[in-house]
Amino acid sequence: MTERYEIIKLIAKDPAGGRYLAEDSMLGRKVVFRHIDAEGDGMQQESWAKEFSVFAGKLCALQHPNLFTIYDVDVDEDGVSMVTQFIDEKSLSDHLKEGALPQISVYRMANDLLEALHAAHSSGVFHGALHAGSITRVPRAAGGHRYFIVDLGLNKLATMVKGKDVQIADPVLLAPELHDGTNEPDALADLFMVGQLCYTALAGGHPFAGESPEQCVASHMAGELTPLKDFAPDVQADFEAWVMHLAKGDRSQRPASMEDAMAALHAIKIHEPLPDVAAQVQAVTPTTAVQVVTPTTAVQVVAPAEEEAPAASVMDPAKKSNKKGLVMIGVLCLLIGIVLVVGLNRGDQRAGVDGHYSEVPEGVWVHLHETLIVNTIEKNDDPVEVNLDTEKTLDWNVFTAPRAKKEMPKGKYIRTVMASGKFKGVTGKESGIHFATGGGKAIPLDVTNAAKAGDGWQILLLVPKAHRGSMIVTFYMLQSQCDFHIEVTGKSGDKPLSKDVKATESGVVKIPLELPKPKGGQGYNIKITAQSIGSKEGFAMGLNAIHVGRR
Repeated sequence: MTERYEIIKLIAKDPAGGRYLAEDSMLGRKVVFRHIDAEGDGMQQESWAKEFSVFAGKLCALQHPNLFTIYDVDVDEDGVSMVTQFIDEKSLSDHLKEGALPQISVYRMANDLLEALHAAHSSGVFHGALHAGSITRVPRAAGGHRYFIVDLGLNKLATMVKGKDVQIADPVLLAPELHDGTNEPDALADLFMVGQLCYTALAGGHPFAGESPEQCVASHMAGELTPLKDFAPDVQADFEAWVMHLAKGDRSQRPASMEDAMAALHAIKIHEPLPDVAAQVQAVTPTTAVQVVTPTTAVQVVAPAEEEAPAASVMDPAKKSNKKGLVMIGVLCLLIGIVLVVGLNRGDQRAGVDGHYSEVPEGVWVHLHETLIVNTIEKNDDPVEVNLDTEKTLDWNVFTAPRAKKEMPKGKYIRTVMASGKFKGVTGKESGIHFATGGGKAIPLDVTNAAKAGDGWQILLLVPKAHRGSMIVTFYMLQSQCDFHIEVTGKSGDKPLSKDVKATESGVVKIPLELPKPKGGQGYNIKITAQSIGSKEGFAMGLNAIHVGRR
């Protein structure tokens, strides 16, 4: 069989083995060639040969517009070779690196996946390992995309050939009942994974990403999956409810059958598609469990009062001439003092993230410290440089264009950053703030006045289990003609924080948020939205960077 196919290059590797782009020398077409190496002597048993022949026959017989075609399967002494259709398109996993998919795209993906799986189930084949790499899509002539399942049957084939349980699934998306390997996949397990894929595509990521398999099972069974609307507020309520229904950890709470899920989906009418919302997602791999976050309620916070300027003293005119020299010297000293103070403040701002903060009141689980203008728009030609790599640094993220991200190679605190709104980011050549990162310099996004009140970001933080001590989460934000509203929620039972950061001078503001002694495994949901202060002229806002550090 291998003589017919000329290997061109390796596409990817997974637990089942290598997947190669190859040329079919007989038909002159490109194909995907995969060889699954045998382990042990299981293939030598007569029962294995019969079981394999039946299963491989089912796979090859399946023909569906949303399933990759299997052209050939062959058994040799080293294992099994499989040749499938090749389509030169990116996987769903690749697309999600660029941000969430529009609602209409996810709706069509859900429909295509259910149609394909229904056909497979009717032939007695269940997937059992759907993940973002299982799906690819191609453009339709009439618009939109057609979604394909590219690895149906691979998980079972690899297990049969290798003689041991092979798991190519993503533990985050895998149905809880399949984790220990004692249960065979079925329709309800596949429905769960379709729901999880839709959730991930709409949110642009998954809140359990990076958890251990055991933590994923516990989180799903405890119903700790963050409501989808927290990440994708524009998704229709009926479609969100459908996705969350499929994604239930308890299989008894999912749709009773594939047919029921399809009927419920077809009853949903998706409105005109909205423009795709650009999102910045930081891919990290924490090993902690997500905590359930609850909706916020307003908490009245009084802004610090401004100090009154001291009253000016009145001097007798007769004494002015006698003290003229002293006055001039005094003014000169005052000017020198102002310059020194500004210079010292400037130096402190350039140092950036390791500032001195007031003590947090006893019993407070989250505290917003005094905000600081780092630089004004008028001084963009003299940008402030903030060093993000200090001895106290745990994690950071600078948001640069076009949607590229600077990631710190250590620390796993900033899980996801999701944009909410129709604004677009651009990099200004004269940005008022630069960031020193790992020996280099990053210039962040500035956001154009396409932003409007209500637009903003949602940030999910996770605290690793090994973390000890209080930490400061600092946001560097562009603020012009708008207030910021900040909401922070933590574990159930903690009173949420709701705080307004009032607009002062237009420029970059530093917003330090302290989490006093957070517990390992704790999750925090932070929402920052812009609030208009009247005039729309000059309205602009931007999330330049996030820094997480020890207090």
